[in-house]
Amino acid sequence: MKKLLIITYSIFAMGMAGCSQKINVPAAVTKAFNSRYPGATNVKWGKENAKEFEAEFKLNGDNVSANFGADGSWVETETVIKVTDLPAAVALLRRCDEQLHAEHSGGPGRALERALAEGEL
Repeated sequence: MKKLLIITYSIFAMGMAGCSQKINVPAAVTKAFNSRYPGATNVKWGKENAKEFEAEFKLNGDNVSANFGADGSWVETETVIKVTDLPAAVALLRRCDEQLHAEHSGGPGRALERALAEGEL
């Protein structure tokens, strides 16, 4: 029984250590983030992929996520938008789309803002 408790505790401790690992965010990324979003709160960092860091945070009461390259270059920002906050023209298009696709459940929209790659226009 004592061995079982030790093994269980060891597995639990290793799991907790894995969950609590901090992301090593480069200084250039945090500097760019703080410059772009000085009022951000509840910032949580993660890796979007091998080349990008993602910050999830609150800004003016909104849930926001922003991606930055390892060199601090801004990639994109995504903000959750309530359906009731959509501009009238977008809300009208959304209603038309919902009528065409009745199976669509709706839910919050998202605003996506991103940097364009050279020659992307």
